[in-house]
Amino acid sequence: VLPAAPAGAGPVLLTGALSPIYHSNPTFRLVEYDESTGRLLNVKVFWAEMPAGGGGGSLEWRFGYDILSAYPALAKAAHRDSGLTAAGFDDLRSSLRASFSQGGAVWATFVAWYKTQYPNDLTCATSSPSAASERRQEQQEEGGGEESGLSKATKERYFDKYMCALTVATQEDFEACAGPFSLRRVAPTPAPGDFPTAASFYRAARLRHWQSITLGAEESSLGSAC
Repeated sequence: VLPAAPAGAGPVLLTGALSPIYHSNPTFRLVEYDESTGRLLNVKVFWAEMPAGGGGGSLEWRFGYDILSAYPALAKAAHRDSGLTAAGFDDLRSSLRASFSQGGAVWATFVAWYKTQYPNDLTCATSSPSAASERRQEQQEEGGGEESGLSKATKERYFDKYMCALTVATQEDFEACAGPFSLRRVAPTPAPGDFPTAASFYRAARLRHWQSITLGAEESSLGSAC
């Protein structure tokens, strides 16, 4: 979300990764726009599920969702603004906050597509059931793991820090926004070169973030769940 965006400004869109190194299923997008004005009208997402075990083989691409159908607040704003705008995505952010608090479907949809139907950290911060959280629980049961034991307050701290990250800002601005939601300072993550793989570096960085917002008694829940 652009802070203090001028009226009619377009949104900043981030696309999902094609590479699986970020622990997500691959996606690509079809963007619809008005040829005369250049205004974005809709975005449709197509995705494929990675083969089990990361093996080879062709991917089966399928339609995932379009953002106007998935997010009613965005559809309402697009009708008001004759297209997708920064203001519309600010409305979406507000609807995500309300849905998270109520355990609603809008937040569950966002979580499910954050990593394209792949278990992720937002799943751990979700109190309400969703396709992604149910799938994660099934995978943990198959592997002998347990469901996340994080408290509601910890999940709320995670959500509030994530909301800070949705605004385009400097590192200083982000830290000022997110700081009140941290319970403790944690050691800085070592440089990427100190880890054997990029995945292990990302894992360590995410774990430090969780440690900054969890109570000591909850740390045992961070191993496999998040």
